[in-house]
Formats: sequence, structure tokens, C-alpha cells
Amino acid sequence: MLMTAAAAGAVAAPASSLPAADLGLGQVSRAEADQALAQSAKQRAEAMARYSAVLKAQADNDPREALRHYRELFKADASRSDLAQEAAALAE
Repeated sequence: MLMTAAAAGAVAAPASSLPAADLGLGQVSRAEADQALAQSAKQRAEAMARYSAVLKAQADNDPREALRHYRELFKADASRSDLAQEAAALAE
């Protein structure tokens, strides 16, 4: 048999005594936001440059050089699982 909290003898606290929920996202200074965006853009640019080097090495039929650039690319942007599959296929 299920019992409600009131039936079990629990007493609910009045709403006025509960702390207010903090639904804010916090404060980030403009300088901090700009710095984070600049770092993100720098990493993205590095990853794009490395991928361009990968493509050039593949066009030059140099798989070792392509793999070296893939490693550097993953240091700059580890989220590119699609490129990890390409690198694995190249390494076979």
C-alpha cells in the first residue's frame, strides 16, 4: 500500500523558508569570453591547416607524412572521429 508523505507523518517545509533556486548562468567577463573564442578559433585554424597538410601528403603519396599531420590535427581538435577513421584506414 502506498502512503503519501502527509499520511506518513512527514511535514513539508513552507515555501517561504526554502532557498531560492539560482537559475542564472553566472557572470563571464567580456574579456574572458573573447579570450575563449579566440582560443577556439586558433584551435580550429590549426586543425584546418593540419588537414590541408594531410590532403597534400596524400596527394604526394606520402602516407607517413599524412599520419604525422593527422596526429597534430588530433592534438588541435580531438573531436573529429570521422578523421580518426580516415587515419586508421591510412595506417593499415
